[in-house]
Amino acid sequence: MRPQRQWLGRSGAVMTEMAKPLTPSAYNFNQPDCRPAMKCSALSLTSVVALLVASAAAGDFVEEMQRDFKMALLPRQLATNLQAFSGKLGGEAAPAITNSGNPERPFEVDGDTFTDFQSAAGRACDNQKNLCANQANSNKGGSLEVGDCDKQNDQCKQAASSATVTSFATLTSSTADFDIFCE
Repeated sequence: MRPQRQWLGRSGAVMTEMAKPLTPSAYNFNQPDCRPAMKCSALSLTSVVALLVASAAAGDFVEEMQRDFKMALLPRQLATNLQAFSGKLGGEAAPAITNSGNPERPFEVDGDTFTDFQSAAGRACDNQKNLCANQANSNKGGSLEVGDCDKQNDQCKQAASSATVTSFATLTSSTADFDIFCE
């Protein structure tokens, strides 16, 4: 008895036929119903589906990479306050050390200008000490004492002497495309 071949037809019914004997003509690739050709078309369909899935996954990956690693030129972040000390006894912070805009006296603290960073930082620490001492004197019987303000003043001046940024970046040259800064 010859073996039978079964498959699912378009209507959903199981189709059966007697298998043909294996002969060289059974694998004629020009015949539309030949098995190797069906395997090739199934392989093509599988490849297309895999390619579509990979494309969709790659699209998500590329979009995620673009979102996480946006590369752009950003404006230069110039220091606007060179104050290195952050202590605040009595709630009084050390005043900002800002750029006055005057190249001969570039450092400004509470409206006063200075030629060098250390002088400006010293004034900022002293102004903070005075504010702190005023708080201590007005709060008689409180936990804040003028001696605490003196200790904070020493810490402020120590922070100023060990500060790493002690000057403002200055524009030294400019072209149509670039501003050149020296620090």
